[in-house]
Formats: sequence, C-alpha cells, structure tokens
Amino acid sequence: MACLRSTRSLRITLVLALVVLGFSVTSSFAAEVTTPFAGKAVNGGTVTHEHRGGKHVSTVSTDFPTRRDPR
Repeated sequence: MACLRSTRSLRITLVLALVVLGFSVTSSFAAEVTTPFAGKAVNGGTVTHEHRGGKHVSTVSTDFPTRRDPR
C-alpha cells in the first residue's frame, strides 16, 4: 500500500513539473506589447518587446508618432 502511494505521488509531482515547465517555456516565446501611449508629447503607438536570436528586441508600431526635432 505504501508503494502505491509513493508511486502515485511521484506521478503527480512529475505531471505538475511538466505543466509548470510547459507554461514557463511558452510564456518566454510570447511578445510583450505595451498599452498605447497617452500624454503631452505622444498620443498613440505601442512598443513590442521580444527575444530574437537570443537578443532583446524592441519594435515601435507604425502608428507611433516620432518627432524630427530634438528638444
């Protein structure tokens, strides 16, 4: 009887470990997107952060307003 309990608890532990590993791997591949910017200088546009080729890459959306003159 004790052998069945330990086998069952080992199975449950392994399944939970695989589930946690699966969630951590899939969430690391997902891109993170900001909410649209709203403020005095910028109204609109988002930034996307993702991993490409082992590097962190931030991409500005096409509707992101950019200033040509620095202040």
